[in-house]
Amino acid sequence: MKPFSTYLPTKIVFGPGSVSGIADAAAPFGKKAMIVTTGKDLEKLGLTGRITGPLEAAGIEALVYDEISPNPKTHEIDRGVGVFIENKCTAAIGLGGGSAMDAAKAIALVAKNGGTICDFIAGGERRYEAIKESFPCICISTTSGTGSEATQYAVINNPETHEKSSPDYPCLFPAVSIVDPELTLDLPKGITAQTGVDAFYHAMEAYLSTVATPYSDIIAIDCMQRVAKNLETVMENPHDLEARSQMAWANTLGGIAIALTATVGIHAIGNSISGLTDIAHGRALASVGVAFLDYTWDADIRRYSNVARILGAKEGLADEEAAAQCGSLMRGFLGKAGVGATLTDIGVTEGQIEHITDVTFTGMLYGIQVSLKELDKRDVMQIMRNALA
Repeated sequence: MKPFSTYLPTKIVFGPGSVSGIADAAAPFGKKAMIVTTGKDLEKLGLTGRITGPLEAAGIEALVYDEISPNPKTHEIDRGVGVFIENKCTAAIGLGGGSAMDAAKAIALVAKNGGTICDFIAGGERRYEAIKESFPCICISTTSGTGSEATQYAVINNPETHEKSSPDYPCLFPAVSIVDPELTLDLPKGITAQTGVDAFYHAMEAYLSTVATPYSDIIAIDCMQRVAKNLETVMENPHDLEARSQMAWANTLGGIAIALTATVGIHAIGNSISGLTDIAHGRALASVGVAFLDYTWDADIRRYSNVARILGAKEGLADEEAAAQCGSLMRGFLGKAGVGATLTDIGVTEGQIEHITDVTFTGMLYGIQVSLKELDKRDVMQIMRNALA
């Protein structure tokens, strides 16, 4: 068995109603917190008040920074850093999906270390520096798919280069993460589906990577099984708290899986697509996922056949036959979730494929390198051509 190391410093507080403990979670981190969100929607739903109220009652001033957009942009992070420093905040709280949580982590990182977020992402002078400190960050997930509450990543979109990339430092792990399934009960069906697909892809890619370990495999398989069993249920019955709890925990498991390993070519290409088009992350993954599986299934018959069986392959199939069906079974899974798409469906053209490939190999190269099948630029371009229709 190959050797591996594990580092998971985040305290995870899970369960319905757990958000009520936000004041206790924040108390060790000073008296002024910046709550990072995406727009006014959470405020309208009353979720922001469920955080600010207990904090202020405990003597912790809460400043809301809601200028983060989906696929958070570099200038939004830098503006947030300025607000954080100007107001002498002592901690960041990411409230929302992956965009809010990643933004909070990025703001805390730059506020502590100086400079701009571009210094720490693709092309940045400090990207490979051994950064050891960040302001404390608390993550509160309101979706079930990004896993950011359990990772050392903060994916940021540079609109000047159209690259999405992430710093990767142990200090980016949240100090505390609160995963309260009640916060997901009113999620729209489309977001439920897209984030559910993202959770499955996190686990699947962690499992289909060269850096997978026996530990990460257990977590990844559990996550995939929970999503496959519960995603359709929460789409049909959004207020089913038990099914929402299963999806919320699957989401966190998916984050843990990629924290221990990495995502592979699907996320590498998908992030590059959404960096160019600003398309929702789950839809970007769906647009290339089937083509990627069809192209790579023979790289590890056993692993791909295990994924195929989680996706519903018929009993009794030989491993090779099951593995070969992985792509078509994924197409069926995406279709049931209502997020099946081609690159053409999301507006990507043949003429953009070379540019997306170049961006993939600069900003997201590691995901290509740890895919089970060795991939060069020609392979990635062919996968995308196959994904056009």
